[in-house]
Amino acid sequence: MAGPLKGFAHLESFSELRQWSEDGVRPLQRANTPMFPRPNSKKQPSNAGSHVMLVHDYAGGYNDYEACQGAQVQGELYTCDYLHNVESFVYFSHRLVTIPPPTWTNTCHRNGVKVLGTFIVEPGTSDVRCILEQDAGISWVAERLARIAKHHGFDGWLINIEASFPLLSWSRPKLEQFLGQLRESLGRQGKVVWYDALTTLNLVWYQNTLNSLNLPFALAAGSILTNYAWNPDLARRGKRTAEQSGLGVDALYFGIDAWAQNVQHDTKHSRKTWPSPGGGGTGTGVGMRDLQQIKSHDGDDLEEATLGTGIFAPGWSFEHFPDHRRAIDEAMWLGRRLPDNITCDCGPEALHASVDYEHNGIAEYAKSCPSGTKSFFHTNFQRAIFKSPDGTLCAHLGSQSILPKDRSVHLIGANGNLYGLLRTSLADSPSRCILSIEKIPEVKWLDPCARASLTLADLGISQNSSYQLTVKYRKLRPSEYIARLVVRRHGMQQADLRINLPTTTDITTLSRSFGHDNSTISSAQLEVDVADANTLQSKKTDIVEIHEITIQPKESLGLKCHVDDISLEICEDATNRSGRLVWSITNSETRHHSGSLANRGLPFSEVTGLCSHFDVKINGEEAGRAYALEYILNDHTLSRPENAEAMSVEITAIGFDGIVLGTKQALLAERDAWVVVSS
Repeated sequence: MAGPLKGFAHLESFSELRQWSEDGVRPLQRANTPMFPRPNSKKQPSNAGSHVMLVHDYAGGYNDYEACQGAQVQGELYTCDYLHNVESFVYFSHRLVTIPPPTWTNTCHRNGVKVLGTFIVEPGTSDVRCILEQDAGISWVAERLARIAKHHGFDGWLINIEASFPLLSWSRPKLEQFLGQLRESLGRQGKVVWYDALTTLNLVWYQNTLNSLNLPFALAAGSILTNYAWNPDLARRGKRTAEQSGLGVDALYFGIDAWAQNVQHDTKHSRKTWPSPGGGGTGTGVGMRDLQQIKSHDGDDLEEATLGTGIFAPGWSFEHFPDHRRAIDEAMWLGRRLPDNITCDCGPEALHASVDYEHNGIAEYAKSCPSGTKSFFHTNFQRAIFKSPDGTLCAHLGSQSILPKDRSVHLIGANGNLYGLLRTSLADSPSRCILSIEKIPEVKWLDPCARASLTLADLGISQNSSYQLTVKYRKLRPSEYIARLVVRRHGMQQADLRINLPTTTDITTLSRSFGHDNSTISSAQLEVDVADANTLQSKKTDIVEIHEITIQPKESLGLKCHVDDISLEICEDATNRSGRLVWSITNSETRHHSGSLANRGLPFSEVTGLCSHFDVKINGEEAGRAYALEYILNDHTLSRPENAEAMSVEITAIGFDGIVLGTKQALLAERDAWVVVSS
């Protein structure tokens, strides 16, 4: 399947950028999921953790598993399971204009993470002067980049200029104007990040901090990512400059290169990052720890904002290790112990276990952000890499849901004794979160009961209207274990909402309503009580499966969407032939502006309206999932015998709350009646 049919788009030259227009963009190349703006977290001070920017640079970019309709895969690939610890995500490649695949944008937006493309100029790039060209004070390059971001549905750009401008065209004011125009055109919710390479001297000279040689560009863009070879003294100076200049500490990200931890065979172009040696890789969290300790003022009693972190190539844990990929990722993010006998091409000199990584994972020093919006939360714990019902390992990157915040918590007795851990694990077909207790062997039971309370998600839902909570679950153990969903609330002295989950062998749905009381829903937790230690198995006891949790305004219930005009188009040119199902939608409130729907508290897409996605069936069999108003058919479907019956198609519209909004079936005509269009 060609790149555009996978949803991929990028531009290689300024000529292609000048010729770009919205008309040339396929529906599959646009992200449909709007940004889920994170609610304010009232629990965290300004120094509660580092704002984390991930700079994706994985396997060259535009990989098959990132395609809009997914793909079968041979093993685990990079997806990022810790998006509640991430502020922004940059999709990086070495094309002039790197447009993020819509799958990444959809998943990041669902998790409240801003998505940026990359505009990169490297040595040898032609027509660099175009960046400084203006017509009546307007930069056509900035204008195109802003339109590309808006039409493709992402939020902004990393500007990485690693080549000097020709002397006759160089103008620092025009470069600042280019950045300022781009920032203004993207709007208040957009983001532009300047990379620390080109200086005000028109020289590529990495400063590894914020100073007078890159500050004007940082101010024009609104934020800056430094190069990766900083040290604490450079970071301290940069922090002071950010405070004094008005840029702000929140807009300053210090780079950490995950690959710098590897054995450096090319000493001329060695990669270096703090701490040295051992920085990056499993030592990424150690570098973040040291950033968090940096103060720009004397005195330990002053509360200071924490510096931001830009992690380059966070997929290192999957790309560098042929085995144990997820275990290495957990060591990097959670500070868990590395597996024994790990292998990689660093050989016996590997530094991955030599740094103080245990209990110093990225998540320990990253800011933990609330999930959902101020009026809505939904998760079905869907993973991006999952097993289908027939056991095939599949990827659908754009479908990743909100995953549990806590991975494990202690099981504590009433008298404070430790008896084990309550852990989460994710399972597929259907997607669900399994909570299990792992008992500490040979520990004597000294308490009448023990409890573990695990946070599935931090929230910030303002209860300024009536809400409904829905939980879909299956309890696996009998009554000696009490499991309950606890919705924590604060403000107006409101009690927490506690829902006991009765034992059931079937998947069961419970709903509870609660009224308008001006409190704030601050978290969703799973609480387990154990009354008898003898019921705990020696290793692991599965207690309950949580399939879905939804909190939404009551007035958002009952919305519908009509799927209409299903047809099949055959796209042909001189070399390719493909088929696609297309359809239209009509929302139940279609003649109203999307704002009236937004006022009901649910997300609304400029591309698919009320619909998060569409499930597609062909001839009674599950075909896949679409995040656009079209679905590309594979060769097997198109190569049906000429005498085959008409194709039966069923399109089901699914809302952002996981509810079926509408279903449409169609019996498409014989092959000679299908529409042939130009591709």
